[in-house]
Amino acid sequence: MFSLVYAYRRKNECNLTQFIYEEFAAKIRLFYTVINGDFKRKAGYPWMTYLFAQRTSEDLRQLAYQSISYWLQYGKFERVTLTSPAELPSKAGVIVSHYDTGLAFPTELKELYHVLKANGIVVYVISASPVDVVQVAATHPDFGYGLDNEHVIGMYYNKDENGLIQPCMQPGKNITKGPGKTAVITEQLMPKHNEKQPLMLFGDSTGDYDMMVELQEAKLCVLFNRYMNDDTQKLAREAFDTIEDANPRVVLQGRDENKGSLRPSEKTILLGTQEEVLIHEA
Repeated sequence: MFSLVYAYRRKNECNLTQFIYEEFAAKIRLFYTVINGDFKRKAGYPWMTYLFAQRTSEDLRQLAYQSISYWLQYGKFERVTLTSPAELPSKAGVIVSHYDTGLAFPTELKELYHVLKANGIVVYVISASPVDVVQVAATHPDFGYGLDNEHVIGMYYNKDENGLIQPCMQPGKNITKGPGKTAVITEQLMPKHNEKQPLMLFGDSTGDYDMMVELQEAKLCVLFNRYMNDDTQKLAREAFDTIEDANPRVVLQGRDENKGSLRPSEKTILLGTQEEVLIHEA
């Protein structure tokens, strides 16, 4: 009898643990989507870093390496639905959120980085993700990009006297999205390069729109075509309108989201479809 009661209790404890995890996973993903959609830059981008408060940068780097490695080898690109369990009542009730699986570091991009460096062109990565995460992705030899930490800029957070991450961003640091990304280039990078604007700019989101518009001396702007309904479509339209020019300033790079690969085309194939798309008409 004791063994039966113990087994029943263990089963319920396991179920509760699973329910709590499912609740957390569904709601943290929904929160990520909502806060970045509704609160934009100042609230939307720093908050994710706060999840790592009281951890060290090395803790975060190890987690980043494990996560990147896992998703690179995952092999499937698909949309996953997360549903909070009805068995765990909450004020919000049952909620549903989604995320897309898979991660890819295209060979073409890694080769481009190395060719640029071999020809004396300094390559920088500016991201709105936590700096430790981006540095692992761009500098770890397992991932092939071959950059140095000093050429990777992200979101910086305060640390206490013990080196533990604090839930607040470093004062005076730019939020590296939109105008903040442009400010990093003009205030931090250009003074190191005789005040020259970048030769080329690469981006895939509205967070990259400002630099491509403001830094008009850039010879080439490459927009990875995510078919987003935002300001990037102004750049997509410019790329389309100048596609026959000998030296267009803005070009589109198509993607196949079902394979995690680039395409020899301006058009993109969205996840879960086989249809090519070019410009998102509002």
